[in-house]
Amino acid sequence: MSRRVQEALVLILALATTIASSWVPRKAYVTLGDIMGCEDGCYVAAGGWPFVYAVDGMASSPVGSADALGILLGLDKIRWEMFALNFGVWIVAFSLVAIAFSKRN
Repeated sequence: MSRRVQEALVLILALATTIASSWVPRKAYVTLGDIMGCEDGCYVAAGGWPFVYAVDGMASSPVGSADALGILLGLDKIRWEMFALNFGVWIVAFSLVAIAFSKRN
């Protein structure tokens, strides 16, 4: 397998895994001034692993859920910096696997 194909595969797998990780149920502590009871902070449903990047939109989202589909539909919120960190973690993980397999051959 050529190096370019390997790099493209690593990026595709990292992006797919980052998006799929949004379905790992988590909780996030947020401060929402426009939601009564959450002005000083509260825990909401979230998703993303190892870092939480999908956060329940509360006002528009079904309560208790947050995932990539909700983000695409505009129901949940995304934390772009955490999404980027997740993506970076998965790039490193898949790159290490690719390096290990290329050394074996």
